[in-house]
Amino acid sequence: MKNYDPKRKIIITFVFLLILIFYTFLVFSKISSTDSHKYAVDYEKIEKKIDDYSKQKESFKNLDEFEEGINLLNFDGVSLSAFDTSDNNSESNEEIYFKNLNVKVIFRLNKNYYWKQSTLGTTEQSHIYQITIDKRIIVEKTEIEKELNEIISDIDYEQALSSAWIKNQIETSEKSNLNVWYILNVSIIDKDDKENQNLNQENFEIKITIGLRKSYKWLETGNQENLTFEFTNNIYILKNKIDLFDEIVDIKKFFKSKTIKSYEDLENITKEKNNEKTNYKIDLLSKNETINKEYIVELQLSLNDGFEWKIGDELSKAEITLNFTINNLEEGEK
Repeated sequence: MKNYDPKRKIIITFVFLLILIFYTFLVFSKISSTDSHKYAVDYEKIEKKIDDYSKQKESFKNLDEFEEGINLLNFDGVSLSAFDTSDNNSESNEEIYFKNLNVKVIFRLNKNYYWKQSTLGTTEQSHIYQITIDKRIIVEKTEIEKELNEIISDIDYEQALSSAWIKNQIETSEKSNLNVWYILNVSIIDKDDKENQNLNQENFEIKITIGLRKSYKWLETGNQENLTFEFTNNIYILKNKIDLFDEIVDIKKFFKSKTIKSYEDLENITKEKNNEKTNYKIDLLSKNETINKEYIVELQLSLNDGFEWKIGDELSKAEITLNFTINNLEEGEK
């Protein structure tokens, strides 16, 4: 059994205490050094950067947005707060959608920071900035485009294909939010798609230019500029629908423009007109009689396969019998 050595125990305890004291001294020295170190902050530079920011941004939706924005400029050692010091009775420019504010910004130094400008020391500073609050409601371009697309998808282009017709259909649609926007122009462009175009339909592109009401602005730009939307999907009229009224007017005008002296003349004119038509056939039903001033021409219009008559809002494939009087035996004679 080893002999107990009290001196050795005392020496070990003493060494341990020395190490502990030395470690504690190092820790407190570091803390003391950190606390005593100070960092300079350039007040004038920060003040100018905030001034530049407020002018570059032009407007803010509220005071909170301004305060958040200036703090995101990340000035080391400084905390910023903004307060409205404006006269509540001050007038707004451009009706109620804009309001000018006098904003007081408080500059507070964090611990271990001081102002570079020696006369300021570490005291709290403040500066007044003028900013504009924009109260207009934000509108997304994609939302308006979606809204218009739904509306024009409901339009029956077979009834009429004109700018005025489309404009009226949009403005009278229950889906139109006309308290937000209004139509400036509608244009129709024939879409020449030779590779993919269905031979039985005629495709179109519609361009709609709209403006925003005064209390709204675009999210994308923050402004109210007019925008043009283009739509191309499912905008077409079927070529197999033939407007019967238009055809009757055309046929009568054609026959009445000719000088018809004999039944043979009438046959030849019928053949001439028939050769112009590819979607229906014209047959002469009139009797082979002497042509006089009150001669009645009787024609039968028969559709070719795949075509239909458009009669108002109705469609028909029936044969049409057409009667009208010709009274021009000689050109210019009445």
